[in-house]
Amino acid sequence: MAFGHTAIAARARLAASGRARPLSAPGAYEIWELSDPRPRANLVAADGTEQRCEIEVYRPVAVSVVCRSAVPGRLVLGDVFAPGWRACVNGSPARIEAFDGVFRSVSVPAGESRTEFGYQPVPFLRTLSCPAE
Repeated sequence: MAFGHTAIAARARLAASGRARPLSAPGAYEIWELSDPRPRANLVAADGTEQRCEIEVYRPVAVSVVCRSAVPGRLVLGDVFAPGWRACVNGSPARIEAFDGVFRSVSVPAGESRTEFGYQPVPFLRTLSCPAE
């Protein structure tokens, strides 16, 4: 019974946010349409505070994110961590790590930083160079 109440509350929050709306669909499943299906990008500081970053480009194999912050932190892209992704922060190669075991993340410095993610699915074609835009 608790799950049903949780689902009802989650639906209400989602509808009230304006980020999604339910679509008419036959059957037992609900289908929702997101107004902006792109993932979110946040800078997470060492003290746990979060600040929104701007996703400038979001394509299946290339993502560009700009963060502006007074402190360094981890850029967490709400997209799945997987082998084959590489990243550059301000033009220098950066190590991608899983954040909470799920999301892609890289360390970024204080100030304005640009992070470019690129995907290369074939292992023997991967390079350590920065992805091209």
